[in-house]
Amino acid sequence: MNKLNIFFDQIKRISFLGRIFKWSSLRSLSYEALQELTSLNNSYTKINDELNQVKSEKNLLEQKVATLKEQEADFNISMTRINTQVEAEKNRVTEIAERLVAANKALTKANSDREREMEEYQKSIDKLNNAQTSLDKEKTRVNDARVEEKEQELEEMKRTWQNHEIAVAEEMKRLCLKHTVTYLDSVPFKGTPDNPIEICDEIIIFDAKSPSNDDLNNFPKYIKLQAESAKKYTKNTGVKKELYLVIPSNTVKVIQSFHYDMGEYDVYVITMDALEPVLLSLKKIEEYEFADKLSPEDRSSICRVLGKYAHATKRRVQIDQYLANHMLGLLKYSENVLPEEFQESVTQFEKAEKLNPTLEKRSKEISTAKLNDEFAKINKDALIHDEEFPKKLGEVDM
Repeated sequence: MNKLNIFFDQIKRISFLGRIFKWSSLRSLSYEALQELTSLNNSYTKINDELNQVKSEKNLLEQKVATLKEQEADFNISMTRINTQVEAEKNRVTEIAERLVAANKALTKANSDREREMEEYQKSIDKLNNAQTSLDKEKTRVNDARVEEKEQELEEMKRTWQNHEIAVAEEMKRLCLKHTVTYLDSVPFKGTPDNPIEICDEIIIFDAKSPSNDDLNNFPKYIKLQAESAKKYTKNTGVKKELYLVIPSNTVKVIQSFHYDMGEYDVYVITMDALEPVLLSLKKIEEYEFADKLSPEDRSSICRVLGKYAHATKRRVQIDQYLANHMLGLLKYSENVLPEEFQESVTQFEKAEKLNPTLEKRSKEISTAKLNDEFAKINKDALIHDEEFPKKLGEVDM
């Protein structure tokens, strides 16, 4: 730069003579100045390039700074979010820690309660086992008592069947004495039928039949065979072609037929309860001197009365059978439904109860008027309760 300055300074001050006599030195200086200028230009260019490069780097740096600022802002936002999340997580960890402490306390209490409950449960199991043992013993005792009661009932039933023939004979003798009917101690033909009576010069047989053992399944077949074998009596002269087989009341449920039409004669199956109605219906014929002199109306009336007696007897047997089965079903149902403690109480009350029907005396007649009075009382009670009541004796549709 010095050479160039000297050159320009000499150019400005050089005179005409100087241009003539000092031109060579000036030219030499100009070359040096030109070299210096070229060098300066090169330096300037280099500096300019460096400056441009610096500017470019500055721009890049400014962009990086801007990017960094944006990243810093995003980082600050992220940090703020992270700090928020960290704070929330800290709170959550604190809450979880508190809940964990509470859960541990609850678990400790639950374990304590469980141990207490297990102790109580074990005590209850022990009590239950003791109660079950007692219950099993009680059931065994009750079952033994029931078995014994059943055995006693069966023995009583067997004794009833064994004494059935004697009981029927005594009842027939009592009824014959009561209604003035001839009871025959013997018959004028071969054989010894049970309970023969005589009405209108005809012998009527009431043969008592009972099971031979406690198995009633063969009893209907036995009754049918007895009905078939009754021909040995009805074939004799003077024997009515109607024979009655008297069975125990507790065997009615297995009987399938109460009338056997054997062609030449008829056999009716009845119980002791039906002896008096049948005897009265047969005695009705005795009011006529000769049966062949009866008018058609009288014959029809007699047959109607006998039919009604037969229907009433069968219906009574059917109703007794139905009620017996129904009451047995109720007893079984109550045993299955009622709790054990109720059944024990019911059993105690049952043992305390006593049912005594009206005692029948031999010399005392059952008064129809008195029965009608009893019906009248029942009818009044039924009317008060707005219930349907039965008809009085004598008002039955004929």
